[in-house]
Amino acid sequence: MDAAESSPLPVKTDLVVAQPTLRQSTALWFWTQIRKIVVFMIGSTVIALGIAMLLLPGPGWLTVFGGLAILATEFAWARWALKHAQARAAAVIATFTKPAGTTVPANSTTVLPVTATEDRLNKVDM
Repeated sequence: MDAAESSPLPVKTDLVVAQPTLRQSTALWFWTQIRKIVVFMIGSTVIALGIAMLLLPGPGWLTVFGGLAILATEFAWARWALKHAQARAAAVIATFTKPAGTTVPANSTTVLPVTATEDRLNKVDM
């Protein structure tokens, strides 16, 4: 007696995968398109609010990037734009932030030390 005959449950050896009917595939396509439209409307609205917040009080750029992230859930062009915006933002942040201990020139002849930690308090770079 083999394992299939001793098992109390029926064992299926040939699986048939049912293809969706035309009605099911049309419904799936319809709801996919509705989802894309809704995501586009919500993402566009959030981006528009973010652009308005650039002039008004509020987190403008954060809201713009949030709207772009919403659009990136459905659209490849938005994923590309978000990736490049993140890279550009990282470059801008790196430009304006300096590591601790670097010097910032006050004028052409004087260099002032930037001391961020206690171990660097006694070191002066000139």
